[in-house]
Amino acid sequence: MGAAIGCLIAGEYITRVLFLSLEQNATTPVWAQKVASLVCIWGIVAINVRGSQIFQTVNKAFTVMKVTALVSIAIIGMVAFRMWLLVY
Repeated sequence: MGAAIGCLIAGEYITRVLFLSLEQNATTPVWAQKVASLVCIWGIVAINVRGSQIFQTVNKAFTVMKVTALVSIAIIGMVAFRMWLLVY
Protein backbone atom coordinates (compact mmCIF):
# COMPACT_ATOMS: atom_id res chain seq x y z
CA MET A 1 0.00 0.00 0.00
CA GLY A 2 2.81 2.45 0.85
CA ALA A 3 4.55 2.03 -2.51
CA ALA A 4 1.31 2.69 -4.38
CA ILE A 5 0.70 5.94 -2.52
CA GLY A 6 4.30 6.97 -3.07
CA CYS A 7 3.91 6.31 -6.79
CA LEU A 8 0.73 8.40 -6.92
CA ILE A 9 2.53 11.31 -5.28
CA ALA A 10 5.55 10.87 -7.55
CA GLY A 11 3.23 10.78 -10.56
CA GLU A 12 1.69 14.09 -9.53
CA TYR A 13 5.08 15.75 -9.08
CA ILE A 14 6.42 14.36 -12.36
CA THR A 15 3.43 15.63 -14.32
CA ARG A 16 3.71 19.07 -12.69
CA VAL A 17 7.27 19.33 -13.97
CA LEU A 18 6.45 17.92 -17.42
CA PHE A 19 3.46 20.22 -17.89
CA LEU A 20 5.26 23.22 -16.34
CA SER A 21 2.50 23.82 -13.81
CA LEU A 22 4.53 24.40 -10.68
CA GLU A 23 2.12 26.86 -9.08
CA GLN A 24 0.16 25.87 -5.97
CA ASN A 25 -3.31 25.55 -7.55
CA ALA A 26 -2.28 24.61 -11.08
CA THR A 27 -3.92 21.54 -12.56
CA THR A 28 -2.42 18.81 -14.70
CA PRO A 29 -4.29 16.23 -16.77
CA VAL A 30 -5.46 13.33 -14.61
CA TRP A 31 -4.57 10.82 -17.30
CA ALA A 32 -0.95 12.03 -17.25
CA GLN A 33 -0.77 11.59 -13.48
CA LYS A 34 -2.13 8.07 -13.80
CA VAL A 35 0.31 7.16 -16.56
CA ALA A 36 3.28 8.47 -14.55
CA SER A 37 2.04 6.56 -11.49
CA LEU A 38 1.70 3.36 -13.49
CA VAL A 39 5.22 3.75 -14.87
CA CYS A 40 6.48 4.17 -11.31
CA ILE A 41 4.60 1.09 -10.08
CA TRP A 42 5.78 -1.01 -13.02
CA GLY A 43 9.33 0.13 -12.32
CA ILE A 44 9.03 -1.16 -8.77
CA VAL A 45 7.51 -4.41 -10.03
CA ALA A 46 10.36 -4.82 -12.54
CA ILE A 47 12.94 -4.33 -9.80
CA ASN A 48 11.17 -6.89 -7.59
CA VAL A 49 10.89 -9.40 -10.43
CA ARG A 50 14.62 -9.16 -11.11
CA GLY A 51 15.29 -10.23 -7.57
CA SER A 52 15.64 -9.04 -4.04
CA GLN A 53 19.37 -8.36 -4.45
CA ILE A 54 18.73 -5.55 -6.92
CA PHE A 55 15.99 -4.14 -4.69
CA GLN A 56 18.41 -4.13 -1.76
CA THR A 57 21.00 -2.30 -3.87
CA VAL A 58 18.46 0.33 -4.91
CA ASN A 59 17.30 0.69 -1.30
CA LYS A 60 20.89 1.16 -0.09
CA ALA A 61 21.52 3.78 -2.77
CA PHE A 62 18.47 5.79 -1.71
CA THR A 63 19.48 5.47 1.94
CA VAL A 64 22.95 6.82 1.16
CA MET A 65 21.42 9.75 -0.73
CA LYS A 66 19.05 10.55 2.16
CA VAL A 67 21.81 10.43 4.77
CA THR A 68 24.09 12.54 2.58
CA ALA A 69 21.37 15.16 2.19
CA LEU A 70 20.72 15.26 5.95
CA VAL A 71 24.42 15.55 6.80
CA SER A 72 24.83 18.29 4.20
CA ILE A 73 21.93 20.26 5.68
CA ALA A 74 23.41 19.91 9.16
CA ILE A 75 26.87 21.06 8.02
CA ILE A 76 25.46 24.02 6.10
CA GLY A 77 23.43 25.00 9.17
CA MET A 78 26.47 24.83 11.45
CA VAL A 79 28.59 26.87 9.04
CA ALA A 80 25.85 29.48 8.63
CA PHE A 81 25.42 29.73 12.40
CA ARG A 82 29.15 30.15 12.90
CA MET A 83 29.23 32.88 10.25
CA TRP A 84 26.28 34.57 11.95
CA LEU A 85 28.14 34.48 15.28
CA LEU A 86 31.20 36.10 13.69
CA VAL A 87 29.10 38.89 12.20
CA TYR A 88 27.27 39.73 15.41
